[in-house]
Amino acid sequence: MIEQPKQCQFCKRSDGPIIGPFVKSKDPALANSKLYFHQDCLEASNTTFYDKQKNKWMNIGKAIEKFQQKPVMCDRCGHIGATIKCTDCRKQYHGYYCSSLYMIYIA
Repeated sequence: MIEQPKQCQFCKRSDGPIIGPFVKSKDPALANSKLYFHQDCLEASNTTFYDKQKNKWMNIGKAIEKFQQKPVMCDRCGHIGATIKCTDCRKQYHGYYCSSLYMIYIA
């Protein structure tokens, strides 16, 4: 059996680095699914955060639900994915790869 390439659940790209797998158990459709993400996509989400005491990412399920309701497109590359909103120009950019090129301001 050929293994499918790991793909970020937010932006659907498979370029690395990808972290995971994460398992979402509350949604029956994804109960046994292994989910992968770019760390930049997790960091760009305003729902997820890394809990240093628990040593794990938190609120991934909430971020997926929010993203499925209203996906956001990056104003630089035009791809859908988790984004950071610049508080100066109000545009949305992906994490490091797109936002660093524009030196966005985040309050």
